[in-house]
Amino acid sequence: MTQTLSKCQEEFFIDRILILLYFIIVIVLFLFCYVYNPEAWTVMTNIKDVSSISIGQRYVWVAGSEGITTYDKLENVWDAPVTRTPFPKDIQIIAVDRFAPDIWFVTSGLINQTPTLCRFTPCFRDYKKFTLPSGFSSPESLGISKDYVYLVFGEDKKRFDKKTEKWSTDFSIPKDIEWFPEDDIKNYSFLSPYYVEDIGVGKPLLHRYYMSCCASDGRDLWVGTKGQGVYRYDKTTLESSHFLFGIFTGGITTIWKEEDIIWFGGIGSEIARWNIKIDKWDYFYPRKDYGLLSTTVSSAASSDKYVWLGTPDGLSQFDKKERIWRTFRVFDKLPADNITALAFDGQVLWIGTEYGLARMVNGDITRILLNVYITDICPSMSGPLIATPGGVFRQQGEGWRKIEDPDKLLSLGVEKILIDGDTMFFGSRRGLIVYSHGDWKRFKYPTDLPGEKVLSIAQDEKNLWVGTENGVGVFDKKLDMWQRYDENNSPLNGSVYTILIDEPYVYFGTLSGLVRFRYGG
Repeated sequence: MTQTLSKCQEEFFIDRILILLYFIIVIVLFLFCYVYNPEAWTVMTNIKDVSSISIGQRYVWVAGSEGITTYDKLENVWDAPVTRTPFPKDIQIIAVDRFAPDIWFVTSGLINQTPTLCRFTPCFRDYKKFTLPSGFSSPESLGISKDYVYLVFGEDKKRFDKKTEKWSTDFSIPKDIEWFPEDDIKNYSFLSPYYVEDIGVGKPLLHRYYMSCCASDGRDLWVGTKGQGVYRYDKTTLESSHFLFGIFTGGITTIWKEEDIIWFGGIGSEIARWNIKIDKWDYFYPRKDYGLLSTTVSSAASSDKYVWLGTPDGLSQFDKKERIWRTFRVFDKLPADNITALAFDGQVLWIGTEYGLARMVNGDITRILLNVYITDICPSMSGPLIATPGGVFRQQGEGWRKIEDPDKLLSLGVEKILIDGDTMFFGSRRGLIVYSHGDWKRFKYPTDLPGEKVLSIAQDEKNLWVGTENGVGVFDKKLDMWQRYDENNSPLNGSVYTILIDEPYVYFGTLSGLVRFRYGG
């Protein structure tokens, strides 16, 4: 009897230990998910508007109004143009320190109204800001010696001690200082008239992009422009290479991938196309590309021959081979000009508009369903599922049948649909609703998701990614657990309108721009 009781107590003790370990693991995982890892997150931008260039032994550093990037001279590759979270966006001068492994920035003060000196040590990822003394305007020149950094604006000057990190005003400037900007474009007459033009269809456009800065590196002259990125000139042959890349400034609402090419559309001044294999960017906008009427994009789809983009001014079709745009409108039998959703099932392009549904086969458009706003289209083996503010509909014979869930939550509005075999995911205004093998399930805010309204859905082999109005929820299919990314542990501080998984990265489209997350490797 005593032995039996002792054994029961031992088993009870072991069970308690196991339960305690389980809760410890859960808490650790929970806390880990909420730690902001800046190395995993990247807010992507561009190098179009270049303000300063500085050249080191291995890297060319390029700074502009939207961030910084580097060119590796040894590998002949560019780093992705990014806005690293702590870095300023209004960099006026960038300088490579020849005496220490540091990069110095000075800002214009246009954003926070306070010019700032910044030091970045790439090998340690260490970054520090130093506010300029009061009354000192944004400097015209930055000089570096072994012990000091000098800032000059007209007759005003300041000296920063690298060791003590103190400012001083009573000093004489030595003659052996290396000054930045390193060079002046007016020193190179072959650059005259010191601007470049945007080339349109058949003839140059009147828009001019003025050269803003330059830096010399042996035979190469690197030249920055206001709006057209960077040019590299061979000073002997005068031949040039043009580097223009990065995502446009503005909200991203559509990301679409086909093979090695990713398309980006949204609320911006252009549409971007990125060939990730050769790291080449192309940009499209009506002023340059005949047949394209709008750069505001709501949706995308593609076939072997075409890429289609939904815009408020019609269905824009891009011929991949001919590189020609054409826009279909109401006069081409669309229910409305405002395209809200697109899906291609291999034969039919399904087109959702603010006033109904249409389909296109071999260029011929047929109106199918009228007087309804289409929010999403998801092809399936038995016909497309149509999401609307009033619920989800499936084609049945010549008509359409409404899909009903037990709680009638689909009828409150569905934004996105995803089908995975026998499982259907509905992104609704009341969370994520799942139908699988006859059973309904709901994941909701705040227990599962960071926001109540679901705006986007994507999945890989391991995870389901759900974009909401307040960040992203990630469901681990194996562990049957949710984790979330919002403003507390990521750059995602609002609505996530589109998600693209391209391992090891996940791209998120937000109103603040494009956010890239590296996970799982």
